[in-house]
Amino acid sequence: MLNKINCILSFSLLFSFLHLGFQSFAQTGGIRGYVRNDKGEPLPLASIYVKNTQVGTASNNDAYYELKLAEGKYQIVFQYLSYQTVEKEVVIGKEFINLDIRMELQTYLLREVEVKAGAEDPAYTIMRKAIAMSKVHKLQVDAYDARIYMKGTGRILNIPFLLEKKLKEEGIVEGKTYLTENITDLHFEQPNKYVKKVISLRSSDIEPKSASPMDYVEASFYDPSIADIVSPLSPSAFAYYKFSLESVFRDQGFEVNKIKVTPRSRGDGVWEGYIYIVENKWCIHSLQLETEKLGIKIGVQQNYSPVQDGVFMPITHQIRIYGKYLGFEAEGFYVASVSNYKLKVNPNFIPEVKLIDEKIEKEKAAVVNKQNKEKLKKGEQDLEEALKNGQELTRKNLKKLLKEAEKQQLENERKQTKKGETPPSELVRNDSTTIDSLAYKRGADEKFWEENRTIPLTDFEEKSYVERDSLVKVDSIKKTTEIKDSTGTEVKVKQAKKFQIGDLLFGGTYKTGKQSNLTLSSWITDINYNTVEGFASDLKLTYLRSMILSKEKKRAGYLKISGLTRYSIAREMFTGKGEIDLMYNFRRKGRIQLDGGRYIQQMSTEYPIPMILNTLTTLVFERNWMKIYERDYVRLRWNDEVKKGLVLNASFEYANRNPLQNLADYRVFDWKERDFTSNNPENVEVTETAFPAHTAATFQANIEYKPFLQYGIKNGRKYLIDENSPILKFQYRKGMIGVDYDFLSLGIQHQTNVGIRGKIGYMIAGGAFLNKNTIYFPDFKHFNGNQIFVQFADPVSSFRLLDYYRFSTADKYLEGHAYIQFRKFLLTQFIYLRSFGWKENLFVNHLLTPKNNYTEVGYALDGILRLFRVEAIANFENGIYKNWGVRVGITTTFGLRVGMD
Repeated sequence: MLNKINCILSFSLLFSFLHLGFQSFAQTGGIRGYVRNDKGEPLPLASIYVKNTQVGTASNNDAYYELKLAEGKYQIVFQYLSYQTVEKEVVIGKEFINLDIRMELQTYLLREVEVKAGAEDPAYTIMRKAIAMSKVHKLQVDAYDARIYMKGTGRILNIPFLLEKKLKEEGIVEGKTYLTENITDLHFEQPNKYVKKVISLRSSDIEPKSASPMDYVEASFYDPSIADIVSPLSPSAFAYYKFSLESVFRDQGFEVNKIKVTPRSRGDGVWEGYIYIVENKWCIHSLQLETEKLGIKIGVQQNYSPVQDGVFMPITHQIRIYGKYLGFEAEGFYVASVSNYKLKVNPNFIPEVKLIDEKIEKEKAAVVNKQNKEKLKKGEQDLEEALKNGQELTRKNLKKLLKEAEKQQLENERKQTKKGETPPSELVRNDSTTIDSLAYKRGADEKFWEENRTIPLTDFEEKSYVERDSLVKVDSIKKTTEIKDSTGTEVKVKQAKKFQIGDLLFGGTYKTGKQSNLTLSSWITDINYNTVEGFASDLKLTYLRSMILSKEKKRAGYLKISGLTRYSIAREMFTGKGEIDLMYNFRRKGRIQLDGGRYIQQMSTEYPIPMILNTLTTLVFERNWMKIYERDYVRLRWNDEVKKGLVLNASFEYANRNPLQNLADYRVFDWKERDFTSNNPENVEVTETAFPAHTAATFQANIEYKPFLQYGIKNGRKYLIDENSPILKFQYRKGMIGVDYDFLSLGIQHQTNVGIRGKIGYMIAGGAFLNKNTIYFPDFKHFNGNQIFVQFADPVSSFRLLDYYRFSTADKYLEGHAYIQFRKFLLTQFIYLRSFGWKENLFVNHLLTPKNNYTEVGYALDGILRLFRVEAIANFENGIYKNWGVRVGITTTFGLRVGMD
C-alpha cells in the first residue's frame, strides 16, 4: 500500500538520497535500552555502532533500541546530531544487558564565528577543500558489501471527497498508517556497478510488491547532484549556495566543522540546512538537509562513521516526505541502518594529502604550483603518489591529477574491453535487483523478523501489522479459487473474457492462447467527424501473438495481423484496410509491415492532425482543418536499429490516389463570420492544390543517428541513455511511377541541461526538391503546423500558429526552432511557484521558403499543476506582424491517436 502512496505523490523520485543497510544475527545476547538526552527526553533514531565489527542499529521512534551480539567485549558508539558522541564498553554474555544512554549537548570548540566586514567566511575555505576532495572520497573504495535494513511508514492525510469511496474499496484509507520493511544485501564495484538482492520483504499492505527504494541506494552527496538537486559538494556549488561556519567540535578524535548551507535562490533543485565536514580529511561526518521538489518537501539526515581503514561511510539514514497534490495530502518517513560493511579500499586513495587553498594561501600556493608543475613535466608526479605521501597540493593540482588519473584509467579499460562490449566511457550505470525466492515467506515469518530486525518496531507499528494480518484472513475467506506460486503465496487468477454483443460497441480483448489474443476496438469511441465523410467510425480486429525466446524467457517480438473497416455516413460507403506487422527484434525495434486497402489519407502523412481534435474544431468552432483524399494502396515498410544510435527505415508504396470533396456541413454552433473551407487547402506557392486521380509509386528512406551515446545496465539488460546526444536526421523521397521527383532533407535536433532545471534546445533542418517533373500536393514538403488551441507536438520542433498547408513547398526550405527554459525568470521569481515545479520558456520558430519568410516568438509557462503548459505566441510574415494566439499543451506525454494508419 505504501507503493500506492508513493505513486500518488511521485515519492519514487525521492528515494535517491538513501544509502541503506542492516546486519542479521542468530545470537540471543546483546544490549537493549533507551537513548535520551540529559533532560530525559527521548532521542529517536539515534545511531548505535559497534567499533571494529561494522555492526550497527538505530533507536526507534520511541528511542528504544536492541542490538544482538555474540559473547565478547565491545566498544559501543552512540551518535546523535548536535549531541556529544557516547562510547561504552560492554561485555556480552548469553543474556541481554539493559543499557540506557544519556547524551549531552555538543560542546563546541568554537561556538560562533565572527566575520569582519568584507572578509570571507571560513566556511568557504573548508568547502573548497571538501569539494576538491569529493572525487577522491568517491574513488577510495574499489568495492564494498553491506546489509541493509529499511523501514518506511506512510500516511494519507487527506483524500478528495469524490475519490474517497473508490480508494477505500482498494484499501486506501485516510489517516491510516502503512508500514513496509525490507532487508537487502548490496554489492558495489567501481565505477558504477550495484547488485542488490532483497532477502526479506514485508508490508502492512496486503500484497507487498517490491523494494523500489533500493534502486537508488547508490546516490551519494559526493556526486554533483542527487535526483537533479545540486549537492553542496558539487563543483558548481558556489553558484547555488552560500556557506557559513557556525561551530567546531570534536567527535571520536576528529575535529568537525558545522557548516550552514543556504541557497542563493530558494526553491526546488537546491538544499538548505547543515553539512558537517571532518577537518583535514575533508569528508562528510553527517548532514541534515531539506529541499522541495515539485511541491513535495523532503528532509534528509545521514550519519557517517569510520568503518574501516579510516574511511567514513553512512551508517544511518532518515528521510521525511510531505506533499499535497490535486486535493491529496500525504506524508512518509523512512529510516535505514547500514551494517556489516566489508570494504575493498584502494590503498592509493587514502587521502593523506595536505590541501592548500589558493584563495587564502596565495604565496604558498604559487610556490607549490610551480614545484608540482615541474614534477608533472618530468613525470615524477601522479595522483597515487601525491595522496600516499601526504604531499602538499593546491586544489588546482589535485584537479589536474584526478583528470590525468581518470584519463589513464579509461585508456587501460578500453584496451581491456573485448570486441562487442560497451566501452566504459559509454556505460554510466550498471544495476541489478533481484528478490530472493524466499523473501515473501521470510517477510511473513515473525520469528525471522525478531531475529533480524535491527530497529525495533513501536507499538503503533506493531498494530499496523496486526490489522494487516486480519485483513489477509478476511481476504482469504472471500476467495473461491486459490492458486499458489512457488513460495506458497496465493495469487489471483483472472478469467479469460468471452465475446458479448456489447463488445461491438465498446470493444474487448480475448485470450486465444498462451502467447496470443484477439482485440476488438471500440466502435463508439472511434466515432469522428469531418466535412468530407460526415460522421464516420472504424471497427478494427487485431490478432497478436508474442514471440518468446524459450531459454531466456524474454520477449523477442510479435506477429500482429489486423483488419479494419470504416463506414462514412456522408459517402454512404465502407472502406477498409489490412495489415501484417512483424516485429522480429523487440530490443532493436526491428519491424516489417505490409498493409493495403482502400482508405482515407491526410494530405500530410508526416504531421497529421489528430482526428479527435479536428472533430471538436469542426463541430463546435466551424474550423475544418483536416484535408483528406482516398487511396487504393499497398505499402511495405521496414525499420531497424542496425547499430546502437543508428536507426534506418524505408518504405515503398504503390497507390491510386483519388481526390475527395466536402459532402457534409453539419455543425453544433453556426458562427456567422465563418464557413467551412474547401477540402483543397490554400497555398502561397500554387494557386490550385486540387489534383486529378492518379497513380503514385513512391520510395522513402530515413536515417537517424545519435553520435554520442551512453548506456546503463539493469538486471543484465543494457539500455540507452540518449538525452545528451544530438539527433542527426536524413530523408530521401523518390517519385517513381505516376509521379517524378526527388526530395532530400537534413536536420539536427538537440537539447541539453543548463544549471538547475534550465534547458536549451534547438532544431535546424533544410531540404530541397532536386527535381519536380511530376508532383502533386500530397507530395509537397509539409510542416509541423498548428491552428488548434491545444498543442500536442514536440515543443522543440513544432510551430504554434503556422497554417497546416499554406506554406507547404515543392521547392527548397530552411526551418529553425530554439527555446530556453529558465529556473528563474519572471513569475518564477516567486519561490512558491518555483517550488511547485513551474518553469518559464522563451522560444522562436522560423521557416524560410522562396515564397515566404515566417517567424514566431513566444513565452510559455510550463508545469502548471505538474501537467499543463500555457503559451502566448506572436507571428510575423516577411517581417510584418500578423497575429497572436494562446496554446495549451500537456507537460506530461500522454498517448493520443493522431493519424489514420
